[in-house]
Amino acid sequence: MMKKQGVTRYRVTSEKGIRMDIERYVEALSEEAQIMIEDTASTGSGPASLKGQAVELWRCGQRFFLVADEADARTVVGKGIGSRGEVWTPDETEMVARITDQDARDEVERWKRLTNASCRSFRSGSEGGAA
Repeated sequence: MMKKQGVTRYRVTSEKGIRMDIERYVEALSEEAQIMIEDTASTGSGPASLKGQAVELWRCGQRFFLVADEADARTVVGKGIGSRGEVWTPDETEMVARITDQDARDEVERWKRLTNASCRSFRSGSEGGAA
């Protein structure tokens, strides 16, 4: 450990005698991360950046698609790319992510796929229901 103008500096020396200035390494990583954050902010991210696309993913041997919204879900199904049970919108994903029990989440996914359905919230006394 070295002290320089009120700043504590750490250096690591490997068994081969190679020195590494940890602060310089961390600062470089931090600068790279900041650039990545700025790039993401300028290009956009999140559901809106998916608009017009379907991202195919696999989990436990099952294929599913992430899309930006219900309109994109209808497009994927209409083009025969995937069934509605395989397509997940951000609203569906967020709703299921709130379920704390993994077995319950898996059951929702299984029923969505089995019934070829979409998920939506249901409140007692409101019109509609969960499908």
